[in-house]
Amino acid sequence: MECWMKFKEMVKAFGERNWTLGEKVLLLTDCVLLGIVIGAVWSPKRYRSSVIGSYNCGNGAETADEDEDVE
Repeated sequence: MECWMKFKEMVKAFGERNWTLGEKVLLLTDCVLLGIVIGAVWSPKRYRSSVIGSYNCGNGAETADEDEDVE
């Protein structure tokens, strides 16, 4: 509980600093983006890669070229 009180005091002190609103927003945006990068670096590696916008052809279905060979 004591840590939470210290954190609240730090946030309050940050809000009362003599910075412009743009500088505060920029700092918070940088912290969020840094968290995203750190999370991407520390995340476990996926063995099956997925691509955004793929047509999911890797699910065992036959493709059009394989269908032409069958008579």
